[in-house]
Amino acid sequence: MNGRKEHTERTANSRSLHKVSISRIKKEMHDVSYLSDDMVITSLDAQNNTTSAYSVTIDGFAVIIMMQGEATVSIDMETYVVRPNMVVFFNPDSVIRTVKSSPDAMAYCLAFSKSFVNEIQIDISTSLPIYMRFGKDPVLKVTEQDVSEIRQLFRLVKTMLQSDKERYRHEIIRTLFTAVFYIITEINLREQKGERKQGRCEVIFEEFKGTGNMEMVLDRKLSEKRVFPAIDIPKSSTRREDLLLNTDELEAINVIRKAFNGMKADEAVERVVDMFTKTRNNQEFVNMVKKMKFI
Repeated sequence: MNGRKEHTERTANSRSLHKVSISRIKKEMHDVSYLSDDMVITSLDAQNNTTSAYSVTIDGFAVIIMMQGEATVSIDMETYVVRPNMVVFFNPDSVIRTVKSSPDAMAYCLAFSKSFVNEIQIDISTSLPIYMRFGKDPVLKVTEQDVSEIRQLFRLVKTMLQSDKERYRHEIIRTLFTAVFYIITEINLREQKGERKQGRCEVIFEEFKGTGNMEMVLDRKLSEKRVFPAIDIPKSSTRREDLLLNTDELEAINVIRKAFNGMKADEAVERVVDMFTKTRNNQEFVNMVKKMKFI
């Protein structure tokens, strides 16, 4: 009986979730300016907001700037209170629902397709931190000056969307869109003031580092000294060693790590290699470490 009830609830939830495309926004919203099915700018208010009736997921990206009033929005099951001078970013397939809003709530919305984003020439070291930041926290607090600048660019984009200058209209719109992106990037950097700016390789490494079970750090200086293996042992480690090693091995590892704390990388490697040459297997190595207590 409970299983049937849960199935019914899941079916009802799936039916209540609506996928919204750029073309659908063009048809259903008022005060709309658009570029084929790639971009649309519209205004949202308490009376004209489809997400207040049911949950939606946008087939593309969207940026909303709250101009007045207040709204409580659910994004991927997390609830956010959005007020003026806030920018909200929606990733593709984010589940969005307006829980409630004040009668005077009003915002600007810029929605754009994935293919449009792919046409924008933005360096990955700039775009990736923004994508990561809004993936973790979709709401960004900005100043009145920030809102004024972004709003002016939105108006310029809207003007060009309605323009009859066909030949270079796409290029102009892409340039204006890029300007909006860099303004948001600048705001994000300002929010992280004092942190060292990372290059693209560092950003990618830090993002994927958290998914690994083992971290092996190589040392160029060891390699230049012809010390092999050129591994920085104190900085290298394996997660949850307690699940991989028995009690004696874990005790030996802890003894070694304490001894290596503060030791130079080349000294640590040379000492371990020397011990390896004096033992035939792991058990002998462990016994040697326990007897030396250490080094």
